[in-house]
Amino acid sequence: MPFSTFKSCHKQAEALQVEREEPLLELKRLHLIKDEPIHSETSYYSLRRFPDLDKHIGDSHSTYQILKEVYQIQAVRNTKTISIVNATAEQAEFLNCTQDIPLFEVEKIAFDRKSVPIHYTLSFLPSNKVSFTLTMDSTEDVQMIDE
Repeated sequence: MPFSTFKSCHKQAEALQVEREEPLLELKRLHLIKDEPIHSETSYYSLRRFPDLDKHIGDSHSTYQILKEVYQIQAVRNTKTISIVNATAEQAEFLNCTQDIPLFEVEKIAFDRKSVPIHYTLSFLPSNKVSFTLTMDSTEDVQMIDE
């Protein structure tokens, strides 16, 4: 699981609600199904908020489990924005697809109980290998009025 540290740019700083050039941990993952690449993911974490996070990350460790056990932080909600983008040559090679296959780009921000961002993640998934089902359930918001 490759990771690196660097200073945040505008996009990551805005998503994480931190100062520009704040030190971040960049964590890259490639998800496979039957040895076939299905999902590339790059996540960003504030090293000010989560000092030494890079020392706890390992190939078999759940990042959410580390956040819960070491930092007592748990994700309780997230927002996702899904777009369609053209694959770059690097993405096509990484995901074992051709550049003419559109990719789903998923931007995700996970939040803790106080609505403070935990991480910002950018994912790419080949549109010929995945599909999304979106369900809305507003039954809890509906009130019946008897007349």
